[in-house]
Amino acid sequence: YRIMNIIGPNSNEIIFSRTAGDIVVTDIPSGPLFEVYFAYEGRRFGFEARAYNGKYTLHLSEVLKALEANTTAPDVPPGGSVNIYPKTLTIEFLLGEELEASRVIHWIPGYCKANSSAVSQLMNSGFWWTMRPQTAYTYAWSREILQLALPEYYDQVDIYVDIHFAEYGKKRLQYLTIEADEPDAHLVAIDVSYKHIEELAYRSEYVDGHILAYDVLGVAGGEEDFPIGQRFIVAPKNRNVRGWYFRNSLGAFDTVYSFGSFARALESEAKTFTTNKKELELSNITKETFSVDTGYIKNEKELNLWYEFLRSTERYIILSDSEVARIVVDESDSEKTLNEAGSISFRCRMSEEVEGYDFSKSRLEDFSDGFT
Repeated sequence: YRIMNIIGPNSNEIIFSRTAGDIVVTDIPSGPLFEVYFAYEGRRFGFEARAYNGKYTLHLSEVLKALEANTTAPDVPPGGSVNIYPKTLTIEFLLGEELEASRVIHWIPGYCKANSSAVSQLMNSGFWWTMRPQTAYTYAWSREILQLALPEYYDQVDIYVDIHFAEYGKKRLQYLTIEADEPDAHLVAIDVSYKHIEELAYRSEYVDGHILAYDVLGVAGGEEDFPIGQRFIVAPKNRNVRGWYFRNSLGAFDTVYSFGSFARALESEAKTFTTNKKELELSNITKETFSVDTGYIKNEKELNLWYEFLRSTERYIILSDSEVARIVVDESDSEKTLNEAGSISFRCRMSEEVEGYDFSKSRLEDFSDGFT
């Protein structure tokens, strides 16, 4: 039988690393030290601990924060979906070499400060895991990912798009079906970028339709609008717009757009030495940087989304054709007075150094006298 008892997060729920509750172990025999061991991704490590009045408290959030690895964005297939499984941590409490109690923790990096009702909706496919306003802009070249939780009691979730055409009005089309490939609860990331919605319209009878906006929603467990719809308004081309893709505080991915200035520069640091009255360069460390202004931020929801971006540790710039490149943000000026017109600015650089530029050439055309 087990001597120790454990109070804390259940093994059958997914928890956020930053808001995980403590694990409290009770009924620990007084006197000798006991051991706490962690089994995580093929590694095993631990420490000795001592109870106080037969009780020991493990601050689980501190443990999980230490395990938050330098992650990468999920590889979502174009116009498709990918399953994302929570990380698993097994915690063991031993007396001598005997296992007295254990707990398996399923967790994801991030935190959620919402009330219990909203968290329940989030964990049961009711809400998309996005911090964007429910109505947001998108662009034909951009990358839009939505994520939802698939609880263990759902076999599938059908994803629909309500496309708002200039010519045909609103038309509902089925986008894809998410099927649970195993009974455990997990997360699903879906690519809902504009170009795939446009392809869906082309495959249907709306070949020549001009898309003004589209809503992404689901039907789960027979309940419509579950998760509740997220609307994307298709904005016209604007050469000043830049897209930024990042992991939000829920551990999912969002996109935000800057409309202000975008300046490119090189920062160099050269080391030199002098020989035979000549100064030569020994090394030249050069970084390409970008100075970005967000443009006008019109309300608090947009400001919060930019703050989510600045707090994130995993950020990307969206390149052409929905491709992304990871960036490092060096500094930011994030001060803004609420309810007043204004913007914020930041400076960033590519995570990987640029190794040269495009090198393409073509055959010369015949020279024309018209050039003279």
